[in-house]
Amino acid sequence: MNLRSLASLTALGALWGASFLFIRVAVPQWGPVALIEARCLLAGAALWLVLRALHHERPTWRQHGSGRRYLTLGAVSAALPFTLIAAAELRLPASLAATLNATTPLFALLIGASRGQERLTARRVGGVLVGVGGVAVLVGLGPVRPDVPLLLAVTASLLAALCLGLGGVYAARHFTTVPPTAVAAGQQLAAAALLLPLLPFAPPPELPGARSTWAVLALALPCTALGFALFYRIVAAHGPATALTVTFLVPVFGVLWGALLLDEPLTPGMLVGLAAVLAGVVLVTRGRGATVTGMTSDAPEGPPAVDPSNPVAILTARGVPFRLHPHPAFDTPQEVCAALGIPLEQTVKTLAFTAPDDRLVLAALPGHARLRYGPLARAAGVRRTDLTPASVERLEKLDMQPGGICPWCADESAVVIFDESLMDAGRVYCGSGRRDSSVEIDASELIALIAAAKTAAIAAFADARTKEERGT
Repeated sequence: MNLRSLASLTALGALWGASFLFIRVAVPQWGPVALIEARCLLAGAALWLVLRALHHERPTWRQHGSGRRYLTLGAVSAALPFTLIAAAELRLPASLAATLNATTPLFALLIGASRGQERLTARRVGGVLVGVGGVAVLVGLGPVRPDVPLLLAVTASLLAALCLGLGGVYAARHFTTVPPTAVAAGQQLAAAALLLPLLPFAPPPELPGARSTWAVLALALPCTALGFALFYRIVAAHGPATALTVTFLVPVFGVLWGALLLDEPLTPGMLVGLAAVLAGVVLVTRGRGATVTGMTSDAPEGPPAVDPSNPVAILTARGVPFRLHPHPAFDTPQEVCAALGIPLEQTVKTLAFTAPDDRLVLAALPGHARLRYGPLARAAGVRRTDLTPASVERLEKLDMQPGGICPWCADESAVVIFDESLMDAGRVYCGSGRRDSSVEIDASELIALIAAAKTAAIAAFADARTKEERGT
């Protein structure tokens, strides 16, 4: 991470640490639901106006299921966790709530391990146990007396941390090709839309005063609008694992702001609990490698460490946003889908052929479709009988394995033909060149990567057989 990104991460920690302070000030008069509705609506509107004034891309709601994805992101990473935190701070000091929020990477590890996406090493298990011990110390020796309302508030804070971890991973999977500020705007507006129907059932308990209103404005504009724009910029550049290390800084700033501005007590037990939670996060995240949901190559640092003929190295060198998903070595798209939990319709299978002049012909089509050889041959400028499956030796020269063939390669003479339905497919999963990993990439980015790529109706679907196929 360069100096600029480090400065952004520090600023984000200070802003999000301060958000716990402003929530603590405003929530008694506004109530959790009304407070978060105002926070998300103001933040989303401010970001939308900035994007419009600068003529930048704004969130799109009707393209490739974007509306559903924004609603999911808004629910998981804003509406639900923000409301839980606000409800918890009716009972918890801001500093304690900020410290509990630092457990986000611990939950991310456990979720990844349950889905086979993370390895539970001894160090990581130890980190989880140390983090849990830190939470126990905070509850038992913190600045407030343990009782049932306190335990409920702590549970709400921990659930909020779980949601934020899920939200960071979800954004990294589905929004890597969307500008970070547009993601933040769509997320906040979607969260506001989800909370609005609840407002009549949870109105402010009393008329908000000037102090709490200023706290809402500070919470919405710098802490949320600016904060999430910074967060998604870090996710886009370095991946969610790096972005979520802001949880190291949030409790530090939360404790600092709470002690300086709200005169919240700073007990020895709280310092011990804070140190234990942060130590647990360090043990969990230190040396964290690429995972199914965490690897990006939007901004590679330094030259690629692999041969430039390698398919993944080609994506990296050309700066194409993608995500690499390791999995057991498979031969079929169905096995990959079962391992990654994705529908077959979201995959792209690539078939390799050799033409009479020894050119390589690559056909890329949806994983659930059958190849139409006639249209493929016409698009490649050869006869149907001229296409023969490419040999294993030919593929190995291009650093590709059977079962992991991808549509791009170092052979610039290769003819690459995409089925025309992929032009609007959105995020897809395709081969990486190896049987033990797949690439998640935007289909339009994939097609644009290959300058000489062609599109044609080369896919046949079970419910739409062509006249030519019926005759055959």
